[in-house]
Order: sequence, then C-alpha cells, then structure tokens
Amino acid sequence: MVARGAELPPFDLHAPLMSLLGPMATRADTIPADTPYLSAPKRAGAELKKALEQAAAGKKIGIAWAGNPAHENDRNRSCGAARFARLAVAPNVGLFNLQKDASSAALSQLPLAVDLAPHLDDFGATAFAAERMDLIVTVDTALAHPVWLLLPCAPEWRW
Repeated sequence: MVARGAELPPFDLHAPLMSLLGPMATRADTIPADTPYLSAPKRAGAELKKALEQAAAGKKIGIAWAGNPAHENDRNRSCGAARFARLAVAPNVGLFNLQKDASSAALSQLPLAVDLAPHLDDFGATAFAAERMDLIVTVDTALAHPVWLLLPCAPEWRW
C-alpha cells in the first residue's frame, strides 16, 4: 500500500483490483484454490470446543444475520434472526449462532441454536468455529469467506 501522493516504490505490475484475474492466471478450474490462503488457529478455548459439541448430530450450520449497524447500507444487508428459524428445526441440522452481540430477543427466535457468540472473542476463535461448520449462511459480514452469502438487491461492489 502506498499513501496517496507518495512516491511509488519499484513494482512489477500495476493493475486495477477487478483486473487481477488475468495477471494471476485465474481460471474457473482454479477456483477455489487447492490451498487456503488463511487458516484458523489449531487450538481454541475449552468453552468454545464444548459449545461446538452441543448440537445434535447432523450438518453443522453457522448463521449470522446482521452486520455493523453503522454501515451505510445496513438496512438492506441485515435481516432478522427469525429468517433462520426454519433451519433450527430442519432434520439432521445443528444450528450455531455466529452473530456477535446478538440480543436475547433475537436468540429467543432461535431456541434450538447453540449460541457461540460468547466464545468468539476474536477473529481467531471465530475462524476456529467457522472452520468446523459444514455450511455458513450469513449476510454481508466478515464471516463471508466462503459461505452462502445473502445479498441485498443492490449489493456492495465486491460481491
């Protein structure tokens, strides 16, 4: 990164962000890559490990329904916890709340979900939990890597 107006250091390539696929030789058959570019810590707190074991047998689905309320497009990208209630009662599904700062009212709409939020005190713990999910369904948040992403009708340009 270079501050605006600062002298540029030597570089091999200058390309707009949305044009990087060409120079990086990215093709449909190389997505996703065989090797993840990030990995979760190998260890987590005992309480988080215990909470991850609480759900019934079946697919582990993590959910998050809201982003930062100060985001300029939050009214379009966030939804209520009730939207996920049907997942909580689906057969062979263990539902896990990954929503930070979830209100007790929101959590009451998902009585069968295991609340992991109290154990997600940093991105490392969140990554540890996310890596153990079979699927994450989230709105446009930091959890959206890789997941089923719920987008508003006019999504942010990155999506």
